[in-house]
Amino acid sequence: MELDDYMFVLAVLIVHVNISMSLSRCGPELKCSCVTSPSGTIAMDCKARKVNIRQVCESIAQIYPNVSDLNIARNNIGNFNAEDVNNCRNISSLNMNYNQISSLHSGVFKDFQNILALDLSDNVLDIFNKTAFDPGFFPSTLRILKLFGNFPEDNEIERSFDYPNLTYLQKLEVLEMDGIETDIGLEYENSSVRNLTLSSKGPLGFCSIKEIFPTTFYSLVNVRVLDISSCKIENIYRDAFKNLVSLEILDLSLNRRLGFSSLMNVSYSLQFTNIQFLNYSRVYTTFGVGTIILNRDICYLRNTSLKAIAFDGNKVQMVEKNTFVLFPKHLETIYAQENKFSFGLYLFQFGCLENVLQIDANNQNKMHAPIKYLAEPKSKDDNDRSRDSKCQYMTEENCNMAYNIDNTQININPSNNSLEVMDFSRNAYHSLSGKLGPFPNLKFFFYLPFSLFIHKLRHFVDGQS
Repeated sequence: MELDDYMFVLAVLIVHVNISMSLSRCGPELKCSCVTSPSGTIAMDCKARKVNIRQVCESIAQIYPNVSDLNIARNNIGNFNAEDVNNCRNISSLNMNYNQISSLHSGVFKDFQNILALDLSDNVLDIFNKTAFDPGFFPSTLRILKLFGNFPEDNEIERSFDYPNLTYLQKLEVLEMDGIETDIGLEYENSSVRNLTLSSKGPLGFCSIKEIFPTTFYSLVNVRVLDISSCKIENIYRDAFKNLVSLEILDLSLNRRLGFSSLMNVSYSLQFTNIQFLNYSRVYTTFGVGTIILNRDICYLRNTSLKAIAFDGNKVQMVEKNTFVLFPKHLETIYAQENKFSFGLYLFQFGCLENVLQIDANNQNKMHAPIKYLAEPKSKDDNDRSRDSKCQYMTEENCNMAYNIDNTQININPSNNSLEVMDFSRNAYHSLSGKLGPFPNLKFFFYLPFSLFIHKLRHFVDGQS
């Protein structure tokens, strides 16, 4: 599905605020609230209203047949069967978040032929246990499925975990669930999922992916958006995202133990993708010493299609000289809020970011509530990482930029100047001709003859040799 079609699907699932919409009480005993759109469809909100799901669905069938979106989150529903929800079978969006649901009965959604979005997040479904959970219960029409925050109460017991096989949902485009320490199965290589979130969303989510190997996401060749923020990631291997050829957005933020030691591996693997935006924010704890961005960290980003990058909240204090030279040429936006930048040579090299249109770097040296110190992991100090890793795309001594200065006609005033010494050493001019002067008192002219340096010098100082 094209991106425009994808955005259309999302749009039909959102209740747009419009002055012509009407708000009213509805549902069993009028405990819920309903918003009617100009088109006549109704969004019913029964969140935390202490209602029974069967009664809500019966009221929809009998009184509110135009309900398309139903939010029945936080009602302690527990397990339910097909008869309880059968009268809701015509809705397009169902939110059952945070309801202590531990299992799904066979055929519970078999008559749901119009549903596009289903939210079962923050329940106690054992979705990573293939023997206890059957993903075939989900309706085949789904395009959005949210399952994050689903672990049984005995989740600390050591046992094997596997991602559920949802590839039979051939229309599924958006999938959200917790990330676990295992590879996503090869069956997802032909999946229709374009937007995958494995982040710790919600109060019960606890994504845990300590390391990302080249095999972890190998099968996700069709995924465009990958969100693995707040997943306790500490290390990422060199080819971690290399096979994600369709990847456009990668969110690695809020992995407080990640640091910059893995950024070189991230940038290397992104060369083989269609990356547009990288979120590398808050990969350090809030407190501790500042850090530095090295040339080696972003060396390979120059070969990517990045248009925006975020480094917010990373305690960045310094950027190594010439790092800006390595940013991708199509980069337009840099986010660098809540850091602690100090004075350095990099401040004179912003001209290297020739196509950047926006740099958002406000809130420097922001103060944070001390209580956060107790809630965050131990600070990772990787400032001792080696700076010897050479970036093959840049040398410190000579940027390999060759210049022609031909047919020069520059008149120096006053003509009776007293200049005696001119030093053109360590440049990369391979042609310098014309007239520049006069310098009537010139005594010394210096240059270092590199292989690409001056090979002809004629009529340079107003005809003088």
